[in-house]
Amino acid sequence: MSVKLNPRKSYIYLVSKVGAASLNLLSIALFTRLLTADLYGNYLLFSSYVTLVCSLLFWWHRLSAYRYYHKFEDEYGSYIRTSYYLYGSLIILIIILCFIVFFLPISLTIKSIIYMSGVGAIVKSNFDLNQNILNIRRIDNVFGINVITRPLIFVIVGLILIFFFSINYFGLIYAFILSFLVVAIYSNYIILNNSPKGIFRLDIASKFASYGFPMIGLFIFDYILTFSDRLFLDHYMGSGMVGVYGANYDLIKQILLFLMIIQSYILYPQINSAYEKGDQTTVYKILSVNLNIFITVFMPLCILVIYFNQFITAIFIGEKFTESSAQLIPIFSVMFLLWGTKIYHFDYFFQLKEKTKYPMYILCLGSIINICFNIYLIPKLGMVGAAYATSVAYLVVFIISIIVSGRLMPTKIDAVVLIKTCIILIICITVINIPLIVSLNTIAKITIFLSIYSTLTIKFNFQKIKPYLKKYYR
Repeated sequence: MSVKLNPRKSYIYLVSKVGAASLNLLSIALFTRLLTADLYGNYLLFSSYVTLVCSLLFWWHRLSAYRYYHKFEDEYGSYIRTSYYLYGSLIILIIILCFIVFFLPISLTIKSIIYMSGVGAIVKSNFDLNQNILNIRRIDNVFGINVITRPLIFVIVGLILIFFFSINYFGLIYAFILSFLVVAIYSNYIILNNSPKGIFRLDIASKFASYGFPMIGLFIFDYILTFSDRLFLDHYMGSGMVGVYGANYDLIKQILLFLMIIQSYILYPQINSAYEKGDQTTVYKILSVNLNIFITVFMPLCILVIYFNQFITAIFIGEKFTESSAQLIPIFSVMFLLWGTKIYHFDYFFQLKEKTKYPMYILCLGSIINICFNIYLIPKLGMVGAAYATSVAYLVVFIISIIVSGRLMPTKIDAVVLIKTCIILIICITVINIPLIVSLNTIAKITIFLSIYSTLTIKFNFQKIKPYLKKYYR
């Protein structure tokens, strides 16, 4: 089987991620109705443990491979062999750790969780590594197939195991592992079978390590910042509250972040390539386009989700999970807008300049803030307290990231684009609150909101983005 580097097809990222997001939303809608809050919460806790293992062992390597593809593009065979050898050594480390756990005086239940989390981390990290390589090489067709296939397998296998074998939340755990495993095996074959011969290169491994190792601390703090709310909720209120909180959290994450992820898959390879070639003008142009799209696309999406949050949750989440949605969804919407802008814009500055220690320090501060506020607010406000704690930490991290990244590379928020976007949003909200329109059903109001916003944005606020669309989104 041969895979050629065809001209990039950015629409594949849109189609595949929309498909994947739809499947993920479907899985939330289905499994929050099939499982109790306690059982769904246990599955979410498992996924958080997998994320912890990935953050401790694998993510530094994946992002190093992503960062240095263009630097070692002419030596691709050795680059890819070195990358996979390093990944294999991390798998061996997990096996050794699980062997040690076998002899520890802890309960069989905890041992089982550790083993399952280790297996889940291995297959998920392999999938993530392959997707990064496929993206940076712009093998878009295979990337898109994988994006849709993985959640499709998860939904199908999960339903089969729950309906026909009555394996409650363990059915989701098995489906999680199998879905990543199938796609990872297929991707490994494609990438390795179509790579020129190469050898393990110590200089490439050293470059990966010098760039990636500082990111281990970053990912630990990122994990604390992202998942400590669930762990504290489990401690103070039980897994049932984790299920309710996590269902709302994951729903908004899917709606708001999936378009940002598409944006990153399309633009970051071009930013990285231009930077390695020393083309600073192109780098700054793409970064400017990127931030303007965050303002004109993702900020309005955030407002839309906040305004129609009850309609959205009624569709995608089972009734037993929506009790606190009206309070949680607005907080989560703002939180993910800030977090996505940080990750998929301002963090690029640290990655390009190889200053990964700076975001580690920033996230360390954010983690401390999050822990302190969780401990203080959860006993007082419950789930809403956890949401407030995380959003405050995200806000602090966002502001500091803007300040520090601006010292590494010039950054400028286009005030004209921002002001116009705010004015257009005010007009849209005003129109849908006209008495005649308020009486319409929610779908009609959403359609009116989107139609007015799109029309006014294209006419008055698109001039600085339009010239770059064909160039960067082919």
